[in-house]
Amino acid sequence: MPHYFFDIDANGGHTHDEVGLPFSSKIHFRKAAVATLPALALQDRSAKGGNRNYSISVRDERGQVVYTATLTFDDAFHH
Repeated sequence: MPHYFFDIDANGGHTHDEVGLPFSSKIHFRKAAVATLPALALQDRSAKGGNRNYSISVRDERGQVVYTATLTFDDAFHH
C-alpha cells in the first residue's frame, strides 16, 4: 500500500512529515487531510483570536505534492 506524507503549515510554523501513512486510495488520504485542519485550529493554544491559516500538503512516495487543502479561521470578540 502506498505511503503518503502530510506536511503542515500552521500560522507560520511548518511540520515536514518524514514517516508517512499508508492509504489505499486518494479518497482516504483526502479524508484524513480534511479532518486534520479543523483539529489543528481547535488545538492551537497559541492562538488568541484573529485570522489564522492552516494548510496541509500531501506528498506521494516520490515526493510529489498530490493534494493540498487550506483552512482560514477568523474569530473576534465584540464589545
